[in-house]
Amino acid sequence: MTNRLAAFTLWALLLLPLTLSLGLLTPYVALLVIIPLFLVTLFRRQFAFAFAPYEARVFLVVFVVFAILFVLTADSVSDVLRAFNFTMLLAFGAIALFLRQRVGCSRRRALHNWPGLGSC
Repeated sequence: MTNRLAAFTLWALLLLPLTLSLGLLTPYVALLVIIPLFLVTLFRRQFAFAFAPYEARVFLVVFVVFAILFVLTADSVSDVLRAFNFTMLLAFGAIALFLRQRVGCSRRRALHNWPGLGSC
């Protein structure tokens, strides 16, 4: 069951950005996959390992700065929730850790070739 869930999450993360049919809903549908992935990273106590790369730490700091700015400039309580438009910054470390654990070398090579397919 865990392998199926991991495979579903992997393909959802890879294919959701490529779908044009969802339009502006794509980031919100992606959150349905990303928030549980972030919570699993926290519960497995892999937070430090997930945010060890420089990029993940920078995205985490940027998210915190945005959250603080939204709190300081909020006119109402709902304005603070605008920080969650940037949830992908918060979840970058968990996503990167998940993809590092799941993608093998042969798949990595195939994934690097995908962007070039559309430019042929």
